[in-house]
Amino acid sequence: MRSYVADDRTKIYRRIRGMIVTTEWMETWFRKFNDDYFGAGLPLPVLKTSTARTRLGQMSCKRTKRWGRIKCHDFIIKLTTYYDMTERQAQNVLLHEMIHYSIAYTGLKDTAPHGVVFRGIADKLNRQYGWGIKAMTTTKGWKKAE
Repeated sequence: MRSYVADDRTKIYRRIRGMIVTTEWMETWFRKFNDDYFGAGLPLPVLKTSTARTRLGQMSCKRTKRWGRIKCHDFIIKLTTYYDMTERQAQNVLLHEMIHYSIAYTGLKDTAPHGVVFRGIADKLNRQYGWGIKAMTTTKGWKKAE
């Protein structure tokens, strides 16, 4: 059984009000969330941090068209380090991006980037497990990381 204890080995740098997201932190929580909520069905994508001010997270992939079908590959999930987020806020952003990843990886069709399928998965995680995953999150009042 895997251990998901956040300690010095995961290099999570905590602050009085928040934390700085690292790729080690992202990998630890990606693996836990993948096991707990996605049936361990998602391969580990490339995980990166960014300094984006207007995007808390981003899932991207390369798309290849063959025989009229579009296939996604080379997935990347990024989380920003611009804001001094709490761990819970960062976990919600990571889960948001993992939902996008799951939809793209499995080839599900959705009505929009935050369409019916996305909202259904987010609503289920929010309702059953107490998460706060949203299509859009306001950063009004959030402190910039120093």
